Amino acid sequence: MGCIIVLLLHTLSAAFTLFHTGSLIFENKGNVIAYFDFFNKISVNCGIYIHAYMHWIRLDVVEAFIEAIQISPVIRCCRTPVWKAMMVPGFICTLVLYLTCTWWILIFGIDVSSWNGFSVSAQMAAREMFWWDRNKDVNPWLPLRIVAILGQVIDSLCSHTSLNTYLPVQLYCAYYIVRDFFTTMLNGRMDSVEALALFREYVVLMKKVNAYLGLYVMQYMVMTMTYHSIHLFDMLNSTTIWWKISTYAYVAYVVNFYFLLSLIFIETKKMKKWLWKDRNYLKIPYHQLITIMYDLLNYNYQFGIRLGKFFTTTVEFCGGILAKTMGHSMLIKLAEQNLMSQIMSKS
Repeated sequence: MGCIIVLLLHTLSAAFTLFHTGSLIFENKGNVIAYFDFFNKISVNCGIYIHAYMHWIRLDVVEAFIEAIQISPVIRCCRTPVWKAMMVPGFICTLVLYLTCTWWILIFGIDVSSWNGFSVSAQMAAREMFWWDRNKDVNPWLPLRIVAILGQVIDSLCSHTSLNTYLPVQLYCAYYIVRDFFTTMLNGRMDSVEALALFREYVVLMKKVNAYLGLYVMQYMVMTMTYHSIHLFDMLNSTTIWWKISTYAYVAYVVNFYFLLSLIFIETKKMKKWLWKDRNYLKIPYHQLITIMYDLLNYNYQFGIRLGKFFTTTVEFCGGILAKTMGHSMLIKLAEQNLMSQIMSKS
């Protein structure tokens, strides 16, 4: 019941956000920024629904993933220290919680310095959500103020703490499994029969990982691309110290996400080194060798993080997204500066 209430409150806040950004499109149909902002709001608010879909409807996929990372024979190859497995999630949770507080105060405009300021913020939130106008003299009813402020709190907490922490932690889990497995396979003293048996278990494990994390990865990519393609250089050029610190921390956090996907892909390339090591490619059956070589092709890569059934997040793909995002944001910023200079020259 509590989860349903959270989902409803989040939906109220998300509905207002989509209504507001959607109305800007009709007011400025020629403004490409409005379209990017609208699709960004959709992708941001889809996160909690993807989470609900996976954990309410596709619970079998979640259970298969949790079971696989505990009992798969591949886990025997794990060499990651316990302190590192505890430190990484702790650091990510702390960072995202800080970014969430910044988001809640600076983006939603919530004043937490005093009770009176917080009450005014709640009134503004209620006017936005239910009256669509901050300037009216009508004081919103107290229950509506509570619903509005809770909607914004849950919006920021669900979208920017739990969900934004959840995906990187799971990806780090996958990365340490992949790294330890291929390192053990390459440096360990196992024969080709044992190595191939473990490798088949690894492919099964990664299918379960991708079945669970695929939608999360896609949603996060769309969310970061649509936002940073427009606002990256606006964020980096901020003069507010608190906002600047949060901005650089968030940009580093986003880059780390793509870097982590690239690292997982790089680690899986050790399979080629194992095939060459001691001429292992001569020690395995021909039909299995053909299958492995086919699965190592980029368009059919079966060993990394995949988007759907036909695409793997390679180094080139992640680097291309970052490069195009930075380039598009730079063009938008230059276009805005050129427009402002033209307006100033005319005036």
